[in-house]
Amino acid sequence: FFFLMIRRPPRSTQGVSSAASDVYKRQVSTQSTWDYIIIKRMPPKTDEVKILRFKVVGGEAPNAAQIAPKLSPLGVNPKKVGEDIQKLTKEWKGIKVMIELKVKNRDAQVTLIPTAAAHVIKAMAEPARDRKKTKIQKHPANLTMEQVEEIATAMKPRSKAKDFKGIVKEILGACQSVGGTVDGKVAKDVGKMIEKGEVQVKEPQFIHNLMIDQTEKH
Repeated sequence: FFFLMIRRPPRSTQGVSSAASDVYKRQVSTQSTWDYIIIKRMPPKTDEVKILRFKVVGGEAPNAAQIAPKLSPLGVNPKKVGEDIQKLTKEWKGIKVMIELKVKNRDAQVTLIPTAAAHVIKAMAEPARDRKKTKIQKHPANLTMEQVEEIATAMKPRSKAKDFKGIVKEILGACQSVGGTVDGKVAKDVGKMIEKGEVQVKEPQFIHNLMIDQTEKH
């Protein structure tokens, strides 16, 4: 432990609650009163890995109140992590994305894990908006089937579908949930057309401007 000594005006009595009795100690002299605040050391380094997951708005540093209670006990600087998250998610500005933090030995590794809905909203390329003034719950934009196939390819490592057609249907479901269309048709109807064989899907060999995971370490 180490101490931070603060000088206070002399007082004859000072009430200290039982909850604070183990935090504050005071020494009274003839001229002034000194308060000693006991500051605990940072937690020791350990090989144990702590994993935290939460959603943030892309391109913005998360609210300190959201991450400080989780990171401070682990000896990680919340401000530094917030800056890393803001830097890592700058291409996803205004879109809610999933973040994973792996904390080991007071070092935090920040990984961006975009969901299918986040990929769909990003592909819609909607104009930037002021989130405080404009509330949007639906995204009535149109995607091409090629874009859907590219998103399905990006999501393939994390999908539980048994084949690529199943992954495409998952992306169509995400598109339906955010209010988008595919080739001018209702996403749900496109899924039915795939089941009937009226629309063929094929996995693209290359995908552009998409990622599955992205990591920042400090």
